[in-house]
Amino acid sequence: MRSWLLSALLRLDARILRRLLPKPWDGASVSHIDEDAIRKILQELDIMTVQVQDIQRRTAAQHSQFSSEILNFDHTARLAVSVMSPFAPWLKMSPQKCQMPAMITHEEAQYFTYIGRFYGGIGRAVELGPWLGASTQHIVLSLAKNPQFAGERLHVFDDFVWRKSWMDPYMGDEEKLPDHASFRHLFDKYTTRVQHLLDVRQAKITDYDGNEDLPLFSWNEGPIEFLYVDCGRTIEANEAWYNRLRHAFIPGRTLIMMQDWRLHREVPRKWFNQTLLFTDGKGDALKLVHEVSRGGLATFLFTGQ
Repeated sequence: MRSWLLSALLRLDARILRRLLPKPWDGASVSHIDEDAIRKILQELDIMTVQVQDIQRRTAAQHSQFSSEILNFDHTARLAVSVMSPFAPWLKMSPQKCQMPAMITHEEAQYFTYIGRFYGGIGRAVELGPWLGASTQHIVLSLAKNPQFAGERLHVFDDFVWRKSWMDPYMGDEEKLPDHASFRHLFDKYTTRVQHLLDVRQAKITDYDGNEDLPLFSWNEGPIEFLYVDCGRTIEANEAWYNRLRHAFIPGRTLIMMQDWRLHREVPRKWFNQTLLFTDGKGDALKLVHEVSRGGLATFLFTGQ
């Protein structure tokens, strides 16, 4: 651990004691400890943890000796590590505008526009959890400009089950649906211009909030080169797609783009933000190669190790 970080933690320990114990400290008992102060201190610790982890990932990326064999389609650039960098190559991109409800940031749209250039045509491109298709459009419009994608389609899977609690706030009143209704017609509406580039199927990754009667997602259509994931943050959800698709991953080639990965950084902590636990649990099999600064997106290379 760096000396400045150790010093900061030691200073934080002193602050914790001063806040928890009433003055004078002599004779203080547990019953006098302020619970609100404890919560605030724990939140400060969480914030510091996030900051330290961010610094560690950026530093590791800056000193990375990793060199991939992945080139863009015209062989003018090689895929390189870039983590929360102000000079990330995708920041130069100008994504096409999609006038529709969306949950992605501008930088994520830039990233989807950028990464499609590195598709090599040796496997399929798959998206899990597109919601209404904002990410889908940026993904497939980028792929369509790549000659290696000629004759291919983006394979899209979702349970298309409406969850009012978090979907309604993004919609106008005329398009809000009953809880657990199918929203496949809204996805089709908003992706009309790219429908010819999509193979869309309704299936569940795992049982969740109204999708219990749907068929279980499976894949038997060959190797997967690009995988875009936005279908949950829990260990359960991520293990489900990983275990069903791992047989199709190409070591040293498959890129896994996790759209909610950075949400493990949210403070106050939410129990379901388990994306970091999931990827850390894969050891060297998943290598972080890209991470945006604004948004939740991070990309991992499947190494097969």
